[in-house]
Amino acid sequence: MENEEVPLVEAAVKLGASYNQTLRWVILGRLKGERRDGRWFVSAADVERLRAERERERSAPQRVAQ
Repeated sequence: MENEEVPLVEAAVKLGASYNQTLRWVILGRLKGERRDGRWFVSAADVERLRAERERERSAPQRVAQ
């Protein structure tokens, strides 16, 4: 899976995010991506890393401001 790439639209589905949000993460450098023949492809390993990161963020207890 190290060098495997997936289309950006597939990455968005796996991440539970919109296509535009996923593209924003590529532009910001949170996902490694490359545009070829008019289509974006991203690293499958990066998608899995970001998915796990987002899952940890969602399951972490929320702090209440005092």
